[in-house]
Amino acid sequence: MSSQSPIKLKPESALQIANPQDLLTIRYPATQSFVGKFDGVESSHGNFELGGTKPKIVFRGRKYKLVKIHIHELSEHVVGGDSPSQFEVHFVHIPVHGEGSDPKVVLGVLYRESEEAERLCGDEAIIASLGDEEGCGTEKGDGKPTHSVTPARFFPRVCGSSEPDFDSWYYYEGSLTSYPYSEDVSWFVMKDEAVVHPDETRAFKRCSQQHARGLQPLERRLVLRSFGE
Repeated sequence: MSSQSPIKLKPESALQIANPQDLLTIRYPATQSFVGKFDGVESSHGNFELGGTKPKIVFRGRKYKLVKIHIHELSEHVVGGDSPSQFEVHFVHIPVHGEGSDPKVVLGVLYRESEEAERLCGDEAIIASLGDEEGCGTEKGDGKPTHSVTPARFFPRVCGSSEPDFDSWYYYEGSLTSYPYSEDVSWFVMKDEAVVHPDETRAFKRCSQQHARGLQPLERRLVLRSFGE
């Protein structure tokens, strides 16, 4: 049975779990920044690779660290409907004491453009650097000097709040969406879209160096959700 990604995600096709925090806890500080650098070679798309201290998540009681962030245009997953979103940002994690060949946990955030979106520029150097001519390198090591990024700011907001919503997601077991398509990825895709200001759409496109892979069959896999209908 194939377990490839991405897939279409709908609430009526997913089972709600009673204690989602036992499966996943995202421990991204709301305001803390982490340093990293662009590398546009690996996997054919511009990865923002984190160095030094890394934010953590806990999946099934095991700690994982955030090692890479990258952007796809259009979204790969389709959530709650039949049409893709404008972008999808992936946050790639490996076990704290693991290596890149270990099983991964990837958080996916879908994006749409909105005039009402808060600008991510300024201190948000991943976007600021994407906006200039050399922000996302195309050769190993030609990225900008070390920048900082606040991963929590890229997530949807809790309704009526400025706090990131880490708790509303779909979960399933799947694969990488680029070569070698290995089936060793635990996927958590956020239920709600985040928004990007039109002024920053160009910046997102600059680093979306790989287009979306087509939807894959669900087969007999189970999809879980952390939220009610």
